[in-house]
Amino acid sequence: MRQGLRIDANYTEDVVGFALESFLTLLSFPRHRFSIEPFSRGKERWLGADARLHGKIRGFRPFYMQFKRPAAYPDFSTSKIVSDRRKAGLATTPRALYFPLRQKQQTHRDFQHNVLLRLRERLLNRGLGNAAYVCPLFLDRSAYRLNLHWSGLALWGRIWRHYPWDLEQVLLEDGGRRIRFDRMPVFAEHISVPPHAAVSTASHKYSFTESGTDLCFHSPEALPDGSMDLATFLNKVSAGFLDGGEKLSPDGSDQVLSELIAGVDGDPTTGPTFRPEGEDPIGRWFSWGDHLRSEYEIEQFALVRWEDEADLF
Repeated sequence: MRQGLRIDANYTEDVVGFALESFLTLLSFPRHRFSIEPFSRGKERWLGADARLHGKIRGFRPFYMQFKRPAAYPDFSTSKIVSDRRKAGLATTPRALYFPLRQKQQTHRDFQHNVLLRLRERLLNRGLGNAAYVCPLFLDRSAYRLNLHWSGLALWGRIWRHYPWDLEQVLLEDGGRRIRFDRMPVFAEHISVPPHAAVSTASHKYSFTESGTDLCFHSPEALPDGSMDLATFLNKVSAGFLDGGEKLSPDGSDQVLSELIAGVDGDPTTGPTFRPEGEDPIGRWFSWGDHLRSEYEIEQFALVRWEDEADLF
């Protein structure tokens, strides 16, 4: 859809979320020792609600993504997006992509942006996970779909007789110590933008080039090193996960969950307003993930380390 010179992506944020969840959640489970799982009750179709399966989680590391869709202004536009970028010495050719922050709802205590920021700060302080906006670098739905399609078919000549993640060229587990998301081409076509500062209004935007570089926050503020592709973001989330890095055990995770809830839903006088439901620890994390998704449209994921495969089935 075009409004003046502005070009809006002709797909929704739900399309982005569904596409990326499909890639992330099918990467390795159940063939390997780890997987990425959506951690919310509404998504238990991926992980399964069976408490015995929950009990097979050896450790996990939570992280958060808020999916966005881009809009754009061409280089010759007189929009503030383009003029701000020029003043900051950032590229505008052939066009500048951007996404706005989400407005605060009447029932919310704070802006979605600040919620995402506090989740990120608490996870980083713990050496666990991260939180960021994730946005495709495509405006056209057909081009986006075709890119996702070719990302899967590019290696078809080699993988048609094999489980694809077993091949060295796309093997996600590198020598048992690293998870290599950079081996998935589709992740390079999405920009990841961690929230960098708190806001007092939602009248701000993040803009960037078609290659996902030269980030600008519209106040304006140049943040040329403030973005990364999705593969880099996921590599940072998973750093050291298979090599003794920090992770949560289900039975020892309640304290971290309480810290995250207090950071988002806490009140200095009355304490948190949200109380997670569930008899088992993973169930409480699912309850929290469902709350974040329904209230703030922030998706909770977890990098999961499973017990040995022989013990799973």
